[in-house]
Amino acid sequence: MSHPDDRSHRPRESAFPPEYSEFSPPTSATSSQFPDLPTYSDIFGDPEEQVPAGAPPTQHDHILQGGVLKNNKPWVVLHIQTRPSSTPHTVPRLYGSDNVAGTIDLKLDQPHIVSSITLVLKGRIITSFTEGGSYPFLEYSHNVWNKSDGDPRRSSIGKKFDGRLSGDIEFPFSFPFPTEINLESRAVTKGNRASRPPVVTFTPQTFLERNLKANIEYELVLTISHGILRTNSKIKAPIIFIPRIAPDPPSEKRQSAYLEGSYLPLPPRDPEGWVALPKVSVTGVFQKQRDVALELTLHLAYPLCYTRGSVIPCYLVLSSMDSRALELLFNPKMQYVRLARRIRFFEDPGKGIEQKLQGKEPNIIEEVDEAEMAVWWVPPKDIPQEDYTKRLEGEIHLAKDLPPSSDFIPFIIEYAVEILPFDTHIFKCSNLRRSDHDDDAGSSSKVLLSHPVTVATLKGSGPSPVPFTKRQRATMSRKRPKRDDVDELGALRRYGVLTPL
Repeated sequence: MSHPDDRSHRPRESAFPPEYSEFSPPTSATSSQFPDLPTYSDIFGDPEEQVPAGAPPTQHDHILQGGVLKNNKPWVVLHIQTRPSSTPHTVPRLYGSDNVAGTIDLKLDQPHIVSSITLVLKGRIITSFTEGGSYPFLEYSHNVWNKSDGDPRRSSIGKKFDGRLSGDIEFPFSFPFPTEINLESRAVTKGNRASRPPVVTFTPQTFLERNLKANIEYELVLTISHGILRTNSKIKAPIIFIPRIAPDPPSEKRQSAYLEGSYLPLPPRDPEGWVALPKVSVTGVFQKQRDVALELTLHLAYPLCYTRGSVIPCYLVLSSMDSRALELLFNPKMQYVRLARRIRFFEDPGKGIEQKLQGKEPNIIEEVDEAEMAVWWVPPKDIPQEDYTKRLEGEIHLAKDLPPSSDFIPFIIEYAVEILPFDTHIFKCSNLRRSDHDDDAGSSSKVLLSHPVTVATLKGSGPSPVPFTKRQRATMSRKRPKRDDVDELGALRRYGVLTPL
């Protein structure tokens, strides 16, 4: 049984941390067998990290000294507090609708005029340092204090306050990180804005990758205004943002298998837990001697949304009227199913958004990467293997630092499971043909079939998927020239990915 294409769904935003389930995975797939993740992933962390009850929040301090004080002493400390973590992080990390919270401490040895204290949360996409290569898509202002509020140290009802502050003063702040962006409200337009509907997308994750010509960055800017004709005092603090995206729970039979540490029920026994992709037909020359026709049907575990750090369960059926060729091609070590990542971003984000809102097509840069190859094995003996039909079970590993899917219009991240042509010394494809449906995403001569999937950041309710194999290699296979027009190392160092030499 297969599910219609409309059962592919948009990821759901998780309002609360998911529940945890304890179970014993198969002995062949314990977590101790997996290597440590690279340093890059450490800055993003794990939103589902379990910490002791009552653990204090993580605090990040940013200090400002000098400026209005001639003695060069620190006089402003911006404390940003995030959820507790057992892992130290250079940059504050916020998940989903976590509050941007903390305190602003003033330490003034003598009176100084302060007109206002403001925090601005900024988000921008950077494609180059040329004009139009940077676009601020988020600018959320939060008023911490204004002199019209009166003296923060005492009640001043009925008395006008002149803004002179002195001594040690603490200003707490807390506001939710926006989880949606209305691009229409950020667009600069000469037309009637009220006549256009809002264009709302989920707030994208912080994105920093070397050799990719685009970054998404967030920062929290503290501005202390000292009045007219006086220079403002500022602190800029980088922020890591990770959206809350969670899949719906898997089928009841698959949940039971995870809890019991057993093999997954395959499509014949769990039709509700799988999606059968359109059948693929391939013809080619076998051993340079004769033509052979093959048919492949790939099944993916349903729902088609998978949490990074877990796996995509797969099931493959191969059939051919040439039993000899099928027997030799039925090899778990053959790699012809992969997870591909496609990133599309506007070359000029500001101009591109305006063109999109006007119904025009902006200039788009597209980067496609091979994120991971599927790992296969022969299923248990109770799964039939026939002369003309063979079956394989497998999974695609998802790295913990894999950027999640994003529908952010100027910077879209999409994933697809793809079937590639057989490319072996005994079989060469001569005629690529896919039956049932046509799909633009898979129309490339190097891809037989491409089917979209969603990568989430949180696990869904119920037990976690259990991998049965080790991850084979690094996440991305990328061959790109070095970027000349973006300060990639500077951005990575600001966010704690790299340390200065």
